[in-house]
Amino acid sequence: MEGKIAILDLGTNTFNLLIAEVAPGGSYVFLRKTKEIVKLAEGSDDLKSIAERPFRRGLDAIKKLALICKDYDVHSIYAFGTSAIRSASNGADFIQQIKIKTGINVNILSGSDEAKLIYEGVKNSMDLGADKSLIMDIGGGSIEFIIANRDEIFWHQSLEVGAARLLQQFSPSDPIKISETEAIHNYLQTAFTPVFLAAKEHGVSCLVGSSGAFSTFAKVVGFKYRDSDIWEKNTFCEIEIPQFHEIYNSFLSSNSVQISEMKGMAVFRIEMISISAICTHAIIKAMPIRKLMVSKFALKEGILSNLMSQSHPTNVLLSSNK
Repeated sequence: MEGKIAILDLGTNTFNLLIAEVAPGGSYVFLRKTKEIVKLAEGSDDLKSIAERPFRRGLDAIKKLALICKDYDVHSIYAFGTSAIRSASNGADFIQQIKIKTGINVNILSGSDEAKLIYEGVKNSMDLGADKSLIMDIGGGSIEFIIANRDEIFWHQSLEVGAARLLQQFSPSDPIKISETEAIHNYLQTAFTPVFLAAKEHGVSCLVGSSGAFSTFAKVVGFKYRDSDIWEKNTFCEIEIPQFHEIYNSFLSSNSVQISEMKGMAVFRIEMISISAICTHAIIKAMPIRKLMVSKFALKEGILSNLMSQSHPTNVLLSSNK
């Protein structure tokens, strides 16, 4: 495989595009990364269906991303739908409309395959080492958890407790109230039980956050403690646990306007950043986590890695649009 290819990760909150140029021999360079805000969960009941407005918004987003692919003369597009599309009753209709409007075929990833591909992305951004780490990817519709080291996955599970689902379920105030935070924490103590049990069995002490909200955590910490964009030259970084606790408390004590003024804050994450921080805090609080690492790479980079890999292919059908 060589030439320009595109990866489309159709998430619950954002549609993400990665364009790469693959050279003979399998090396590649990133040409473009961009995203469109879609909020597919808006106006729906626990993502049972995609409401009319986000349905149209999603199609408009795909059209924009397809035009970018055309501008870059991409010869193959690999498109994948995740939690919102796979759980919505009209997800198949949404995929069909994408095909009609753009000619792009969308493959639906299972939660299990999504977790495996996230692992592929993370291990290409950093050395996970020989010890086992808990990888956590907070999406809008689901959260993927993977226990792994640099060589293999020991356990993984996708839980339908994403930030958008929690936001709809609890409808927190602005700023979030202490009682609301406690209610979400209590809910997560039950929802995360499989993760707690698996982490205890495997002896996990390091949490690795995969892109998304964790990238925003890293940027806020970078500007707060180092006065710089932590991602400028790095594909991974460490957030000291006390630093995370400090920004966690800042998110929970601030309203949306105050959060928007935090240096490093991504505008499209303002609505769900406190929920994402609560999810992360629930994991750190319940486990002997001594280290918090953040990977810049996630699903789309994992898909690209999987395409390039011949020795350890993930069991995912990677059909392209040429």
